[in-house]
Amino acid sequence: MGSLPHVSTPPRRPTPIPVPAHLLDHRILGRAVLPAAHALCLLAEAVRQETGRTCPVSREAVFQGFLPLPDPPEPIPAFVSMGPREADGGLPVSLLTRFAARDGSVSRAKEHLRARFCPSDPAALSLPPEISSPSSRGPGFPVDRESVYRDLVPFGPAFRNCAGPVLLWPEEVSAEILAPPATAAENEVLGSPFVFDAALHAVNVWVQRYRGIVVFPVGYTARHVEEPTRAGRRYVCRAVPRTSPDPSPTFDLWILDPEGRVCEAVLGVRMRELFPGKLRPPAWILA
Repeated sequence: MGSLPHVSTPPRRPTPIPVPAHLLDHRILGRAVLPAAHALCLLAEAVRQETGRTCPVSREAVFQGFLPLPDPPEPIPAFVSMGPREADGGLPVSLLTRFAARDGSVSRAKEHLRARFCPSDPAALSLPPEISSPSSRGPGFPVDRESVYRDLVPFGPAFRNCAGPVLLWPEEVSAEILAPPATAAENEVLGSPFVFDAALHAVNVWVQRYRGIVVFPVGYTARHVEEPTRAGRRYVCRAVPRTSPDPSPTFDLWILDPEGRVCEAVLGVRMRELFPGKLRPPAWILA
């Protein structure tokens, strides 16, 4: 009998996840879970430490499943798996934890998030013509900040970072975002995770009004960070829905500084209804 081919396992880097108390404000169905924006910062930092390079572009990101946070908070034992560098310079990276069977007999790795981190691609940061200037579609449908975080995205105070009304049009959503002064959460490569997180809140508000469902991000095609967002600063998110036969809505979004310069672009953001029947938009957002 011939020998079986050797299958190499990508190296795994121990990466304990710190859980500061403010992360417990990120709750879904009453349970605190790690935000995807924070998990991406962990991966970007692991790549920087492993390679000595910053990789501000990530592609083919997939958010596999929620990672519950311990309450009271304590570090989570986790590890990062890195595949071999690919021909285009991309480095596949995954965030994993271990879990045991109920009887404790088997321990398995569970993947929570994966992406390919790549060299910069500045050409992808240009704004499309339809949103390169302030919207000319009229005043839009405003949803005030209090209503967003009371009825639509009910997170705790640390994650209520849409700073003013979220403005909705059938073709666009726009929101001002204030990055909270939590400097310890900043990442050298991706900046403040709270800004990207709040941009996803604005997109969720759009979906609740125009699609009538409550959705969560499950991945994106590409994210390009030109200028990392910084704690204590204000930004503007503008996002447009893509026309697609896929029933799950997909968006392109841009995060701009107050002067209108693009800080980052996230293309092909996929949103999906994960709890049909359990979470529904309030009647007033559909009226």
